[in-house]
Amino acid sequence: MTDIPILDDIMEINPGWISKVLNAQSDISDCQVIDLTREDLNQDAGFVSQLVRVRLRYDEKSPAAPSSIIVKLAPKDAATKEFGIALALFQREVAFYRYFAQDNPCNPPRPYHVDITDSADAFTIVVEDLGSHDPEIMLDGATAEEAHAIMTALGGLHAKYWQRKNLDGHDWIPNSAMMASALVGMANQVVPGFLGRFGDSMPVELRSALDEARGAYGELIEFAAKNP
Repeated sequence: MTDIPILDDIMEINPGWISKVLNAQSDISDCQVIDLTREDLNQDAGFVSQLVRVRLRYDEKSPAAPSSIIVKLAPKDAATKEFGIALALFQREVAFYRYFAQDNPCNPPRPYHVDITDSADAFTIVVEDLGSHDPEIMLDGATAEEAHAIMTALGGLHAKYWQRKNLDGHDWIPNSAMMASALVGMANQVVPGFLGRFGDSMPVELRSALDEARGAYGELIEFAAKNP
């Protein structure tokens, strides 16, 4: 824990709070945020957090100080928060930025500040704004070259951490084999409803493949969790 409070609402983000966050960085000299604007990024898109881009104005801007940052807070919706706590989503994201964001081959956004309550019902994540990057549109799909680049990057990530002994103390990292039963139960709950809603719009082959995969889902998870 730090003297930087964990916030509950994006409207609590203010210049003084962000100044504390940034002044805690070793490469950012003393700076004072004097004004900010918030851009809500949720837009009813199904995120399990409050997500906002904050554009900053300084009294005097340090060269290393960001012009904007991304802030994530716990969701306000009680059911969504309960879901996130049950699956340890908040704890895992905070832990990732604490322990694995640095020297990561996939170059995730730089974390400026991460904190979470012991009960995991509130958290704060402040990271670098990657808004200048070109996000892909999922419905458009990816080219073969883009898919190859993605899989190559993921291969580098796996190669760096695969079977490393320094992972043993990180019990927050999910074990797919241990989660197989819960994931199969979730699939058995969700897939029938999905097929009931969208099945008539799906090719027969795809629907059959989904049914077949659901029957073998537990085995697939356990197989994927094995060492090569």
